[in-house]
Amino acid sequence: MKFKPNIINKRDLGIELLRVVLCFWIVLVHCLSPSFLTIIIYKYNYHVPCFIFISFYFFYTTLSKRDINRIKNRFIRLLIPFWTWPIIIWIFNNICFYYFSKNRFNRFLSYNDLKIQLLLGRRFYRQLWFLFNLLLFTLAFLIISFILKKNFLFLFQILAIMIYILQYSGITIKLFHNYKDCIECSIGHCFATYPISIIALTFSSMKAIPTLKFNTFKIIFLSTMLMYLIFKYDIFLDINYGYYGFKKAIFAFLAFIIFGSLSIEKCKNEMLKIIIKRITQYTQGIFCLHYIVRFYFLKIFQIKKSGIKYIIII
Repeated sequence: MKFKPNIINKRDLGIELLRVVLCFWIVLVHCLSPSFLTIIIYKYNYHVPCFIFISFYFFYTTLSKRDINRIKNRFIRLLIPFWTWPIIIWIFNNICFYYFSKNRFNRFLSYNDLKIQLLLGRRFYRQLWFLFNLLLFTLAFLIISFILKKNFLFLFQILAIMIYILQYSGITIKLFHNYKDCIECSIGHCFATYPISIIALTFSSMKAIPTLKFNTFKIIFLSTMLMYLIFKYDIFLDINYGYYGFKKAIFAFLAFIIFGSLSIEKCKNEMLKIIIKRITQYTQGIFCLHYIVRFYFLKIFQIKKSGIKYIIII
């Protein structure tokens, strides 16, 4: 395989490593058998806020320049898994149920199931609500940025503060709590992830990452100490509901700073950089397929519980 040097430089390798850590975190949350460790992992559900932060930090340049080609590529990159995998799963499982009277869901998936899944990203393939949020925000941000030009970020910041007010007042929880799961955990999650996406856009507008890489040790040391202080002593009031609360955004911000300040690009070992680049480019595939892989893996090998060693295999 031939690698061009500019392929490596297009991605921040420190952030790519963070994406791998977050992917493993997601697989642990969704696939680990119930245990004390599972309770701890569920309590610290900061993986989604971190992914939101990463996605919109790198989207700011495209948004501010209104780069149509890159915007098209972003939609294509999100829409293909968002629509393709549910259709494949819907067809495959219905064929299995028709001929063998069993499938992963133990029922026939209706056209209504497929319609809701393709619209909201949550019905029988639940984790795709995350892509729904990314697509919805991308479209909304794009439209507003074309209308307001240079002032779009200021409006987004005002809305983010207002949504945090709604979160801490309990209004958003009451608003979506009585809806079905496909609404509460899809559209409802938009109110949790929106402020994080705006903090990421704001941080990106400052062009801070290149500056961080000149002070790697200091940044990592101070950010780690700050993270310990905040999460050890609960400085910020946390909202024990989904991904709500300012604390989730703070964690995503600090994690991004720590990994973003790593100067892996300065390493003279080009092969090491190529290896990191190659092993970290499949995070979306892991995100989309880990549920399915776990189900059939446990079925084929007749394993009842998925412990840590099986999580690593998955």
